[in-house]
Amino acid sequence: MIQKTNSDDYSKIRDLTNTDLILEVVNIDLNVKYSTNKLTETSKGKELEVVQAIEYKGTGVSIQFKLILVKTNEIAGTYNFNYKPCPDGCQLVNFKTVAKRSTEVELKESISSKSDELEEFMKRCTKDLIKSFKNS
Repeated sequence: MIQKTNSDDYSKIRDLTNTDLILEVVNIDLNVKYSTNKLTETSKGKELEVVQAIEYKGTGVSIQFKLILVKTNEIAGTYNFNYKPCPDGCQLVNFKTVAKRSTEVELKESISSKSDELEEFMKRCTKDLIKSFKNS
């Protein structure tokens, strides 16, 4: 669904720059909290999901884009991408205990502290955006 923008007049930008589309970064949140109480144990080649009394926590990233059709000053779409820590699963050795006798453990490093992971996340977002444009 295309709607008119109400905050900025992008059509003026078109006259100045001869631009057809603007991809605007609306928001980047480097502090998205993720948690789970489930573990996957592998034993004798079989995986078993186990629910724990412990909550495992990590920090991820969220980014939101807005695509503007400059000529008509309309929003053509909004896109949200999320990155969770350890997309393929975290090893328990990557967690640290938050407090003694606590039922919470936290990842030792989060994406916000690893610029290479943030860069990879942005590359994935860009590729996914391009795919969505081609499929539209």
